[in-house]
Formats: sequence, structure tokens, C-alpha cells
Amino acid sequence: MPEDDASLIDRLRLTDGGYLTKAAILLFHRDPERFVGGAHVKVGYFRNESDVLFHDVISGDLFTQVANTIEVLHFKYLKAGISYDGIQRVESFAHPEGSSASDPARRVSG
Repeated sequence: MPEDDASLIDRLRLTDGGYLTKAAILLFHRDPERFVGGAHVKVGYFRNESDVLFHDVISGDLFTQVANTIEVLHFKYLKAGISYDGIQRVESFAHPEGSSASDPARRVSG
């Protein structure tokens, strides 16, 4: 049974005194930093304890931040072993990608 937005927000306890809570803004607003300072994820790659080689700042609602952080980590920061299955390139990460721990390799069309 579909639920309207107001009922859902109320059921999730995302209001206080008729106003949206910070949690509601962090979860659903496209620019939560407008209302909650520091509402972003910072990822950096360090050469040593003080030298940053490169970094990324990931903004948006929490759902977007989580998805984009995982994507940036896999494609920019984590190193993958590369092998080939015929002409298909196979990248194997030390940590499995996605929710399936049984398939840690990602196939890339070549």
C-alpha cells in the first residue's frame, strides 16, 4: 500500500516540532551542506603521513554519498590484480565488490 511522503517522514521520525530534522536533510536533500556543515565524505591517498597525492570530496544526500564513495574507492583508490580470461580482462580486488563476497572479480569488456 503506497504511503504519502508526509506519513513516511512522520513514521521515520524525521520531524521535530513540525520541522524537518538534520537527519531528514542529510538523507534526502540534494545539498545538505547548505544546512549541515561538513555533510560530505573526504577520501585521500597519502604518500606518507603528511603528503596527500590526491583526494576527492563527495557531496549530496547520504545515499548518493555512500554509492559514490564506494565507486570512487574501487575505481580510483583500490588496486586490482589484472588477469585475462581469453580476451576478457578480469580485475580482482582484495575486497569483494558489491554485496556478493563469492565473486570478488570484476570483468571488463575489452
